[in-house]
Amino acid sequence: MKQLYQQSEVQGGKIQKQNSIPSSQKLLSKSKQKFTCPTGQDGVKLMTCPTNPSKCLTDSMICDGKNDCPKNEDEEFTLCVVQRWFKALEKKLTFSAQVPSV
Repeated sequence: MKQLYQQSEVQGGKIQKQNSIPSSQKLLSKSKQKFTCPTGQDGVKLMTCPTNPSKCLTDSMICDGKNDCPKNEDEEFTLCVVQRWFKALEKKLTFSAQVPSV
């Protein structure tokens, strides 16, 4: 494996490695930077798939019956129950805010 030597000395015809990092590891560490999804048109930050963090999902892609993540995480039962609960709560809050007080 090709090596990058940050600090090395040659002694007796042999390279004495100090603080050496394999070049492939260095490239991988650069590519493992945290990916952040942008904000959607509605002002809500997009979500990522746990098994594919570079894929961004809109709210409408969650629990829509279509598998958008590699391991179908966006269609998991528990997630969908919570999603439906929050949407129902949001509708109630929106409705109660629109009802005029007497």
